[in-house]
Amino acid sequence: MLSGGNTPAPVLRALKYAPVDWPKITVSLVDERLVPPDHADSNQRLVTDTLDPEGLGARFLPLYSPAASPQAAAEAATQRLATLPLPLDIVLLGIGDDGH
Repeated sequence: MLSGGNTPAPVLRALKYAPVDWPKITVSLVDERLVPPDHADSNQRLVTDTLDPEGLGARFLPLYSPAASPQAAAEAATQRLATLPLPLDIVLLGIGDDGH
């Protein structure tokens, strides 16, 4: 589970070259903005541009999906997250200069 924003980008770039058995890994996000994945503020875009989990052979489970309302989008994301195997092995969080 990865956070978005600018703080984790250098870590994600380094992680891309780490000796990880990527086909055994599922990557997802701890948060997302309600914007399409090609939007500059999308956390999904950050992860796919810097880490490229699917290119490494990992499963990527995005949170965003187009929906009729923010509530419907949150419910869809919750359903997708429920498919993750538990317990989670790693949750990477970051705090930016803005305190978020």
